[in-house]
Amino acid sequence: MRIRPLSRYVALLLFPPAVIGFAGCGTKDDGTGIDVDSEVEFDMLAGVLRSELSTVAGAFMVPGTGAGCVTLTADQDGDGDGIPDQADFTFSASGCKYTFDGGWGTSAGAMHLVDPGDPFGFTATLSSMAYTTSVEANADDPAQTRILTLNGERTVGGSMSQLTLTQTIALTYTVTSRPSATGIETWQAVFTPDQGSTVMFGYGQRVPDGDTEVSGPFEWTQNGATVKLTLQTVNPLRFPTSCQSPFPSAGEVHARVVSGGPSGYVRLVWSSCGGEAQVDWVAG
Repeated sequence: MRIRPLSRYVALLLFPPAVIGFAGCGTKDDGTGIDVDSEVEFDMLAGVLRSELSTVAGAFMVPGTGAGCVTLTADQDGDGDGIPDQADFTFSASGCKYTFDGGWGTSAGAMHLVDPGDPFGFTATLSSMAYTTSVEANADDPAQTRILTLNGERTVGGSMSQLTLTQTIALTYTVTSRPSATGIETWQAVFTPDQGSTVMFGYGQRVPDGDTEVSGPFEWTQNGATVKLTLQTVNPLRFPTSCQSPFPSAGEVHARVVSGGPSGYVRLVWSSCGGEAQVDWVAG
C-alpha cells in the first residue's frame, strides 16, 4: 500500500471508520491500531492538495503547443498581447506522456481559451482535463493508477505587474481499488513578479520569477462525508525560471479545516527545486 509519510492520527480524525468505512467491509488494521482505509483516504486528499498547489503556476500560462501532445485551433491575436482571441487546445494522452522511475503519467482533455481584450488576461474552460499517474508493482505494493479530472472555468486577469487567478473547478479523483472522491475549488491565487520583471504572455510562456499567494475555499467529499477547508499562504510559492521543474522550489501553504473535521490544518511545505511538498497535520 502506497502511504506517504502523513500523520496516521489525522487520518483517523478526518476520516473515522464510523463515517468513512467501506460499505460491506470491516475496518482494516495493519497492526498499528489505525484503520488503513481512513489513512489512504486522507492520503488522497493530501495528494490532490499537493498536486493542485504544485501546478498553480501553469494556470497563469497560455498552454504550449508541443508536437504530438497538443492540437491547437486558434484565432488571431487582435490586440497583440500574446493571447489568442479564441483558441481550442486538445491534449492527447498518447502524445502528452512522460515516464519516471517506476511509472508513467499522461495528460488528456480539452481547454477553450478566450481573450476578453480588456482587462489583461484570459478565461480558460476546462473539459474533462484528466491527469493520470500509473505506478508499477514492486516487492511491497501492487500497481496503482491515480486519475485527477478537472472541469470548470479559470479566469486570469490584472496587469503586467500583477495577475489574479479566480476559478470554479469541479474535480474527481480516483485511485485503484478505492472509492472515488470529488472536490470543489474556488480558491484564488495572486502572482506578483519580482521587482524589475513584468508578465508577458505567449504559447508556453512561463511567468517570470515572483511570489504566488493562494487563499480561499476548498471542499472535499468522499463516501458521503464532506470536509471544508480554507487555504492560507504562510510563505509565498516560488517557481524560479532557473529551475526546470514545474513545481515550486519554496513556499508554505496551510489548508485549515472549517467544518466536517477536527480543529487544525494540513501543512504543505516546498523547499527545493524539483522536490515534492512535505505534508503533515497540525492540530489546534
